[in-house]
Amino acid sequence: MSIEGRSLQGEYDAMLHFEGNPYRTIAFRWDGKAYQWLGEQEEFEGPGIYETDDGRFHEQIAITYYKEAVWDEPKGLLIQYFGPEPRSLKLEEASPLIKKWGYGE
Repeated sequence: MSIEGRSLQGEYDAMLHFEGNPYRTIAFRWDGKAYQWLGEQEEFEGPGIYETDDGRFHEQIAITYYKEAVWDEPKGLLIQYFGPEPRSLKLEEASPLIKKWGYGE
């Protein structure tokens, strides 16, 4: 685990990073009295490998929830697949794929 301070753009004031698979981040904002939970993301790495101009990567599903819009991420739940055909997913599409990859067993 590692702790990151305030983002350069000021989107969050602290972020916890939990290494591993899944990789998890939790963002907090300081309200003047205490750190308030802003949102979090879990990234699940799959077995498939795909090529890009930047190299070879494992396919991945990122599940993100923020209670307000930050960066270019919308408020609320966002589930994205990164692979040969990147796309947004619904929970009912992502859940069986994540289980197929060996998570939650």
